[in-house]
This record gives sequence, C-alpha cells and structure tokens, in this order.
Amino acid sequence: MGQDPSIGQHFFAILLETIASDAELEQLLERISQALSQPIQVQGHRLRIDCSIGVAPIRPAATPAGLLKEADAAMYRIKVSKRERKIG
Repeated sequence: MGQDPSIGQHFFAILLETIASDAELEQLLERISQALSQPIQVQGHRLRIDCSIGVAPIRPAATPAGLLKEADAAMYRIKVSKRERKIG
C-alpha cells in the first residue's frame, strides 16, 4: 500500500516541573502517545494519528530556544527509528 498519507505536522510542548524517575517519565509518555493515537471518525472514515515525542531535560543554562532544538532533535531520532522499524 505504500506510505501513510501525511497532511501536516503539528508541534506542541509540555513543561513538567518535576519527574520522580525515568520510569515515571516513560509512563507519562506512553499515556500521551496512547491518548493521541486513539482512532477518530471523520465523515465515515476511521482516522488514526501517530506521534513522536522528543524529551529535553531542563538544565541550569538552558534557554527556551535551546530546549526546543534539543527536543526537536530527540523527536526526529524517534521518527527515524519508527520509520526504520516499519521498513525492516
């Protein structure tokens, strides 16, 4: 069938004040991913979206632009990994 059609990309940021552990972060990321990937009905068609989540820890010298750049790079690595799993 080929690739899934892609209409566009939408980005958003979630800022978290504290995360107790990597396990807590993984659970949160899984809940977000599951919520966003729930199928929806649009004009009789069942649609699903996919998401890739990039994480950037806030460091003392971090800037907003630097955090977004770091999170974007992490998200891109996840997207490439997903693509490679679909192909392989």
